[in-house]
Amino acid sequence: MNCVEYIENFLSAHADGELSPADLLDAEQHLRQCLGCRAKLDDERALKSLLREHIEMRAMPDAMRRQLLEALDRAAAEEETQSAGHPAAHQVRRLLGRPVLWTGLALAAALAIVFVSTRRFLPHRPPVEASAPTRDADFDVAIAAFDRFQREFEPNMPSDSPAVLSAAYARARMPGFIWNFSASGFNLAGGRLDRLPDGRKVTYTFYRGARNSILCTRFKAGNASAPAGQAEALNGHIFYRYRGYSLCYTRMPDGGFVCILASRLPLDRMVKAVKVALR
Repeated sequence: MNCVEYIENFLSAHADGELSPADLLDAEQHLRQCLGCRAKLDDERALKSLLREHIEMRAMPDAMRRQLLEALDRAAAEEETQSAGHPAAHQVRRLLGRPVLWTGLALAAALAIVFVSTRRFLPHRPPVEASAPTRDADFDVAIAAFDRFQREFEPNMPSDSPAVLSAAYARARMPGFIWNFSASGFNLAGGRLDRLPDGRKVTYTFYRGARNSILCTRFKAGNASAPAGQAEALNGHIFYRYRGYSLCYTRMPDGGFVCILASRLPLDRMVKAVKVALR
């Protein structure tokens, strides 16, 4: 692996902890020999950390890019006086000044941080209603499990094939439908049967791709309807962007079960993967 390949294909996913074990091994081997790329990874992580710590995610005005550039010009003229009062903006300008080949996500994060620090220059606009759902307990269960299994997933159900896993779920009196995401590049890694803190049985079916993963979580839910704030719907499958994740929510036809697919995929790719699997 050379520097260009690492920066273009691995840097952003590495900073987000989304590399597959094989890709992570290759990336770490390259970084042991390349201090330049190691510095780029540190900067990428620092920038994303600033975003998490200092930014409340919200919809931005349509003219944001032009206004930000104008605000940056004015802010640059006040560098010495503003640095002490706006440490986050100062650190972002320092990071942007380094010779780093930023990804689209990192650049967007930087612009968002500068927006908060320089919004005093922008004309007042009424708040924009968020399109994402408010906090939802079922969604939180699904993404907490996704994050846990991203680090390590150990099946505890027979998972030699989708048919074997489906039969094992059925014996446990849980829904046996197994998604097939192979056409979208995701292979079945296996299934688990566990219990939620309140005692409800839950199944986790994990699908691993080269750089992303999908987790299918199923349990009985008390909600009579899907959460508000949907981004798209497809034949009873409802899609959301929630806390930085793409989710697909489906109420199962029998037994009061819900299925929640969770991934770090962009929402359009998540919708496409579900469409392909339903063919």
